[in-house]
Amino acid sequence: MPKKYKTSEERHAARLVSKHRHYTRHRAEEQAKAHERWSRRQKAAPAAERDNLREVVNPIDAQAETIRNELAKLWAMHGAQDGSLERRLMSTRAHEVIHALTVSRVGWEEYRPSCEDALADACQLWTKSECLVIQAATVEADGSNFMLLKECPSKLLEACDRRVSAEEEILELNDLTAETYVFAHESSRLLWQR
Repeated sequence: MPKKYKTSEERHAARLVSKHRHYTRHRAEEQAKAHERWSRRQKAAPAAERDNLREVVNPIDAQAETIRNELAKLWAMHGAQDGSLERRLMSTRAHEVIHALTVSRVGWEEYRPSCEDALADACQLWTKSECLVIQAATVEADGSNFMLLKECPSKLLEACDRRVSAEEEILELNDLTAETYVFAHESSRLLWQR
């Protein structure tokens, strides 16, 4: 029987393709195995050695990592990290309100509590973002971390400002009449549309 692959390079390339296919089919199992191997290595390391490694970590890097993680969580709660996604989020929210008030024929007094809850959630997100900005301002970051630790939390705070303003606008305009909000949306006069 002739050989399937003529050169060692062809055999190597085919083996890599085969490994990749296998891994993609069994990704969850492979990740579980990798986690198990990692856990065994962690348990095998003496406790004193692990404690020494913790002491070596730069406290500024640890703070920066904490801020990065918190920033990612808050952006996920906000729902949109760039301008186009934010506009889509605001548009979806506006259509949700308009649908509830016009198509579903829910009265404003019945729907208002859910809008107040959305405003409270937006305010809570703004408060958490403000705390993150303050925390980031206290960290003395080097050049590579400066943008992340100083500007990104500020951008999140600005995005939260816009979200709070949009939720307040929903309440203010619908308190007048539902038609006022619908008209402002249709004529692109809502704050987020400008």
